[in-house]
Amino acid sequence: MSERLEWELVPQVREEDKEMVHLLAEEALELDAMMEMAPHTMSQAQRGRLVELQRLLEDCVASPCEATAAALVKDRQDWKAAARESYARFAPSDVTEEQFLEYTGTQYDCVSCPGASKYAGVSGIPCDFDLTHMLRILSHDEVSEQVQFELRPSEMLTMADALDQVLALTSFTGDPEVEEPAYLKAAAEFLRFWAGLGFGVAPAFVEYGV
Repeated sequence: MSERLEWELVPQVREEDKEMVHLLAEEALELDAMMEMAPHTMSQAQRGRLVELQRLLEDCVASPCEATAAALVKDRQDWKAAARESYARFAPSDVTEEQFLEYTGTQYDCVSCPGASKYAGVSGIPCDFDLTHMLRILSHDEVSEQVQFELRPSEMLTMADALDQVLALTSFTGDPEVEEPAYLKAAAEFLRFWAGLGFGVAPAFVEYGV
């Protein structure tokens, strides 16, 4: 297995849920600590509560799709032809074409999402950004240190400005794997877009290959 680094979005907490999130997070942290330090002492009820807390916390944040008001797949003119092709290739044998189309049509449409990354991560999630080339491009630049830490929206804007400076001051010699100016420009656009919606980003190593 190999690893690649990508930026993953840190969800935006809805304003009306911030106080609730604070309380839920405190309780979850206590149970998480118990799970890590002394899992054998946890009761079944406590384990169940931890799962419930994680679900409740997820319900308090706006998803990227919700924040961008992304369109649904069924709003795209040619969606049924593509969905039928996917059904023929990938659908389980116990799912009918009608069921598959009904499900697919109600999903958010990543293809038309304004926040989709031009360099999606290993996971294939369009609102993650592949950082595989970033550390190499910025290998001797202080900006590279920021890539390795979670960034809040204000820090993302600062990072985007720093990438603009790298673009303006660097003479790129060319790379067979990626067009470096386009890559850095896309990274800056990604940071500004999601910072504007209140999301943060966090670096994550993702395994891929065999």
